[in-house]
Amino acid sequence: MVLDELSLSLREAFRRFTNRPYAEQQAIEEFLRDAQRSLLKSDVEVGLVLQLSDSIREVVKEKPPTGISKKDQVVHRAYLELVGLLGKQKRILDVSGPGKKRLLFVGIQGSGKTTTVAKVAKFLQRRGQRVAVICADTFRPGAYQQLSQLLQPYGIPVMGSATEKDPVKLIGEALKRLDEYRVRVIASAGRHMDEAVLRNRVEEIDEDVKLDATVLVVDATIGQQARSQAEAFAKAARVGYIILTKMDGTAKGGGAISAVVATGAPIVFIGTGEKVDDLEEFDPMSFVSDLIGIVDLRSIVRRVEAVLSVEDEERAKAMAKGKFNLEDFVVQIEAVGKPGMLASLAKMLPSSTKLPEGWEEKSTDMARVWRSILDSMNREERQDPTILNSSRTKRIAKGSGRSEREVRELVRQYMTARKLLRRMKGSRNLKLPFR
Repeated sequence: MVLDELSLSLREAFRRFTNRPYAEQQAIEEFLRDAQRSLLKSDVEVGLVLQLSDSIREVVKEKPPTGISKKDQVVHRAYLELVGLLGKQKRILDVSGPGKKRLLFVGIQGSGKTTTVAKVAKFLQRRGQRVAVICADTFRPGAYQQLSQLLQPYGIPVMGSATEKDPVKLIGEALKRLDEYRVRVIASAGRHMDEAVLRNRVEEIDEDVKLDATVLVVDATIGQQARSQAEAFAKAARVGYIILTKMDGTAKGGGAISAVVATGAPIVFIGTGEKVDDLEEFDPMSFVSDLIGIVDLRSIVRRVEAVLSVEDEERAKAMAKGKFNLEDFVVQIEAVGKPGMLASLAKMLPSSTKLPEGWEEKSTDMARVWRSILDSMNREERQDPTILNSSRTKRIAKGSGRSEREVRELVRQYMTARKLLRRMKGSRNLKLPFR
């Protein structure tokens, strides 16, 4: 188990809270202080920790749905916030689809990139893929030999050169010779993230090779610095996936995960040791469940979400009839990625109608922003955002810490969704499971 110190302290915080007979305000505040200390010790950024605490305090103000205790309500929200902090949804390294795949691995020296390339190659082989590796690290002597030694026992071919200094030429020739393999994993040189050489080299490789994805390997022991590293690499290459290495026992792992998640880049694997098999798919929900480790967590989450799904379906029913306000819209956005209203709403739409491409990803990114904007509106504005003029928009933006453009974007998206659903209202194909 990685992040042992964080796991132990969070488990103790949840245990103390769930053992309380009642979830009175004092108990909730003590729970929040315990959780804050645990996360800060794991190098999670202060602002994210406070955001998590504020969200839990907000749900405490709400009356729990019938059948749910205040304590369960708090535990459920804390669980969701931790999942959101560490990535929300499981993402996979996708090599499906037609054609051969070319994956470029990048990362600074010392990040564990070479070992990670071997781990991923073996992982893909176990999944039935024909995999070959190209060592394009023309700077570090021994990189080719290291990869060959790691993968030789598994029959995964490794191509490289001790004399060729042009990685673009090396990759091109290797791809031709490895044409029979469906997935070609390319290990690039480990260079400093600020070097113009890196940007130019990756751009050259991408232009010449036509990559399917760039995978960034980040050392988890750097904690919050992982964010700036990920952002710097993203300027040099279209980073599609991130792998965090050295997660075994690092005190800064929580900070590294949350920092990378804040960039919007999906973490697909975490490295938990030096062996080729020490690689785990990263699933935020399972990770948080294991991290907290209380026996009742899964039952609490299932119980709360079962009740909430009923409320979500009622809300979805009203929305399918074109009856919903700005509050309903933001709740819908927050529901994306977990069982509930969006799934219910989708069932009501005609089979010929699909939600816009990228809806789920954009919704996930915008949920927190739009919730903060909504919380800065008064009741009248939530019910009818068409009354928002320049002065109201400016006040809301200032109160939420967001821009006026983001306030206007929320209203625009709401109006678009409302028009769509009202157009669907009269369709004979509109499926309403409730009457």
